[in-house]
Amino acid sequence: LSLDPYFGGASSMMTYLSVSVSDQARDALGLKEDPAIKDGKLVINCTKAGSAKITIDAVGGGSDLGGGNATGGYKISKTVSIISRSSVSASGGWF
Repeated sequence: LSLDPYFGGASSMMTYLSVSVSDQARDALGLKEDPAIKDGKLVINCTKAGSAKITIDAVGGGSDLGGGNATGGYKISKTVSIISRSSVSASGGWF
């Protein structure tokens, strides 16, 4: 899933720090492995129909976090809703 709607058109060039998934969300989506981000896209394998929210942390304005005496970017956190369905509709699965 493209992260452009959440992090903008440069999402493929951003540095991602983490994808946080609660135990409840993990169970709701049937996640057997942690989601990953590759080339600005969220890679997630849901084995159950359900919905949950996950949090993605990234660095904006640089490849490392700045602060204190360090020059760098700033942390951006976005919460993303995931809806997993058992079948794909003619519209590609989107409402």
